[in-house]
Parts: sequence; C-alpha cells; structure tokens
Amino acid sequence: MYSFGEKLRELRTKTELSQGELAKVLNTEYGTSMNKGMISKWENEREEPRMDTIRILAAFFNVTLDELMGLNIDETNDLPKESPVDIADELEKLINHLKSDEVLYFQGLDMNKNIKDTLKVSLDNLMLLTKQITNSSE
Repeated sequence: MYSFGEKLRELRTKTELSQGELAKVLNTEYGTSMNKGMISKWENEREEPRMDTIRILAAFFNVTLDELMGLNIDETNDLPKESPVDIADELEKLINHLKSDEVLYFQGLDMNKNIKDTLKVSLDNLMLLTKQITNSSE
C-alpha cells in the first residue's frame, strides 16, 4: 500500500512532469493556485491537500480517489469486517458536528451556517421519524 505522497510522486513522474510543471498545468486546466512547494510538501508527507484538491488530482491523473490515496482494492477486501453500525449513533454524531462551530465540508466544499442549520433540522427530523417507525414496528 502506498502513501498519498508516494502515489502522487509516482503518477507525476509517470507523466514526466516536474512539480512546477504539474502545478502550472493544474492551474491552467482547473483554475487552481498551486505551486511547486505545495506539491513537494504533499509528496514528502509534510502536509495533506484539501479534499477538493485531491479530487482535482484524481481527475487529472485519471485515477480513482482510492488509488490516489494509496488504497489497493484487494487489500481493502482483506480488512477485518467492521462491527454492526448503529445508525442512530452515527446520526447523533453528525448532529453534534453540525451543532459545533467547527469547519465542516461537504464534497470538499465548506458548509456555511445556513447549510449546517438546514442539514441539522433535516437530521433531527430523520431521527424523530426513524424513532417513530421503529417504535411502531415493535
């Protein structure tokens, strides 16, 4: 299994681009503001890019996010099976994140307060509805 930095370096060298050339191409094709130093930090595992940047890199190199992140499908199939998930617990965690002042992302984009509030109300309603359905089926 590769690390993200190793995989990025491998993909970049396969395309025969320097770090500076890669930054320039991405800036031109995707409207980013990358530079050689950023790519160097990612390849050397000193920093990690934002999710929206990872998506751009995956699109540019025509690889899946899993592949770019160094995950091998065969290796992930060998992972131990997770314990059963209680959806109510997971929804409660999401609601708590939405109640906090922390910065949250959805598909790599920042969520503003209005979006967080709307999503929180929706999840609260979902919890209530699910509890009603569960109680009525017992």
